[in-house]
Amino acid sequence: MKLLLDTHIWYWFVIGDKTLSNKNIELINTAATEDALYLSSISIWEIAMLESKERIHFKLPILQWIEESLKAIPLQLVPLHPAISVESCYLKEFHGDPADRMIVATARVENLTLMTRDKKIQNYSRQQKVKIFSA
Repeated sequence: MKLLLDTHIWYWFVIGDKTLSNKNIELINTAATEDALYLSSISIWEIAMLESKERIHFKLPILQWIEESLKAIPLQLVPLHPAISVESCYLKEFHGDPADRMIVATARVENLTLMTRDKKIQNYSRQQKVKIFSA
């Protein structure tokens, strides 16, 4: 399975948060070893926004934390290319959060399974709009 991590899943995985089950951690590790683990580049922006608003805190400067995190996990960073940007504007019956829209569009355009705990995305997936793995 080609697995796209939602921003919170990536963050939890990197910091070793116990919110993720052993099953989720195993699935992420398996995807990583199979060169099938992905992260939308909008997740970088989202993490920096959360840190700038003091909703999350790091011991390192945010850019250093991001760079070290990207090196620590063998994942592929998916850029926001035109097809993803356009797709994000045409997600019918989906909420307006720009990061969530870009992440869902990335999963759709790149044919990836999105690992998320986000209830709005999970509800959207029930309409067969995006493949997800509920974390």
